[in-house]
Amino acid sequence: MSPREEATRSVFAVAGIAVTALAAASISFASLLGLGRLAGLGALAWLLPFAVDGYTLTATHIWLRRGNLRRDRIARWARGNALAAYATSVAANVADRGLAAAGVTSLSTGYLWIVAAAVASVAPVMLGLSVHLLALISAEQRATLPRPPAAGPAPEIPQERARARQRSGSPARVTPTSQARDYARTRHDAGYPVTAPELTQRYGVEPSSARKLVRALSNGRPHG
Repeated sequence: MSPREEATRSVFAVAGIAVTALAAASISFASLLGLGRLAGLGALAWLLPFAVDGYTLTATHIWLRRGNLRRDRIARWARGNALAAYATSVAANVADRGLAAAGVTSLSTGYLWIVAAAVASVAPVMLGLSVHLLALISAEQRATLPRPPAAGPAPEIPQERARARQRSGSPARVTPTSQARDYARTRHDAGYPVTAPELTQRYGVEPSSARKLVRALSNGRPHG
């Protein structure tokens, strides 16, 4: 088969799937909308199809994209949610058409209130399932983020500058700012994080001076 024929087949396949999905979604939307109105949802009845069929599509997409059901708990949870939401959509469509065929215009007679109660339970159930699925995905993303290196023991402050001053004949003047600068540079070169509050707490330098030292290190410039 030539590439052109293969592309033509793919276009027809995608178009056919799109038309079928649009038709099925429209019919399901109408049935769920009718059931929502019958159950007394009023002006919010149009949201019922999105709560049921929308979550069905979302959970199915996550399930099929992840694939590995044996090792992936998110895929397992999404699969269970997708099948449950799909069954709910089928039951709701059947109930709407069945009640319409029976000429039922109100769910307040007999045991039909059970149908209204079941419809009312859909929204909180779908909300809880979707939040749980989102929490699983967020927890997985946080677990894969690179972690900063753990803060190790404070490195020894280098004294090369003081020794150089002694060799040149000038007295070595060690100030809190110079100590903080040497400490910050040494930790930065060793790959440890340095923060302005840490310099202020350890050496008593002004917060503004500590921020300047940290900013200079981040920009790759020596300070002072």
